[in-house]
Parts: sequence; C-alpha cells; structure tokens
Amino acid sequence: MALDATVGGVSANSYVTMSVASAFLDGRLHIDAWIEASGAERESALIWATRLLDQQVRWYGMPTTMTQALAWPMTGMVDRYGRPISPTIVPTTIQEATAVYALALLEDTSSETDSGADTGIKMKKLGAMTIEFFEHRPPSSAATLMPLEVRQMVALYGTVAGSINVPVLRT
Repeated sequence: MALDATVGGVSANSYVTMSVASAFLDGRLHIDAWIEASGAERESALIWATRLLDQQVRWYGMPTTMTQALAWPMTGMVDRYGRPISPTIVPTTIQEATAVYALALLEDTSSETDSGADTGIKMKKLGAMTIEFFEHRPPSSAATLMPLEVRQMVALYGTVAGSINVPVLRT
C-alpha cells in the first residue's frame, strides 16, 4: 500500500510524509532501525503508526470533513498556549509523534534478532550454570504498545486508551 499523507484526504493513511518523518528522525539518536529499513518498510511503519494513533487515542476535536479518512485535521483544537489550530493542518507534534511511533515499531520488529530473543536466551552464566530465558511475548502485541514519548506528545490532543487521567483541582 502506498503512503498517502494528503491532509484531509479521502484515502490518506499517514499523518506524515516520508521526507518529513526522516527530517524529524534525523535529529535524534539511535535511529538505526529507521536507517536500515527499506523505503517500503518505512512507509508501512508510518501507515501502521497512524492507524494505531487513531485506534488508541480518543481525540478531543472533531474531524474537519465527513469524507476524510483519518481523524486529523480537526476542528475545535488548540495548541499548548490555547491558540486555535487551523482545521486544515495536521499539527507538527502529531506528525512527529507518528514518526517516533513508526521508529518504535521498526525497532520492535528488528530487536527480536538483535537482542538474542530469537534464541530465547536472555542471559547465560558458566559458573554454577545459570540460563535465563526471555519471557515470551508476541511481537505484534508488544509492537502496538504506544511508547511513553508518543503518549506525552499526543496528550494535549487526546486521551490515550488505557491511560488513567486524574483531574487536578487547585483550591
């Protein structure tokens, strides 16, 4: 499936283009999984990250049109300073969150072989013979867990499923 980052598009499937995602990630450390991934893998990760964001976040606003494929762009949204966000854009923070989530998805799928998980052995010890195995977790379920950094990025715009939000009342 080809990546379509058309803002408000009827067939859009990503909040960020490949070039913008690469620009965001180029300013970070530890992006080996992104660099080593093929173009098709990067596109798939961005599409998957977008889908997961829309599934896992209960956005506060309303989609701008009835025909757009994705939740963003939205009406009724404000930035962290309380300024209205144009209903014709996807905020930079959402685009960056999508890129970071895509990186995490690529890292999760590549970490299986990098960490030794493919053998099932987490730790070996020769003296007194200790072997510790990885706890089995299917990559597909683990990969869908939203990284804390992404949760923090989208928190202004919606509630993440499974999060506990406690209102604070100052007196």
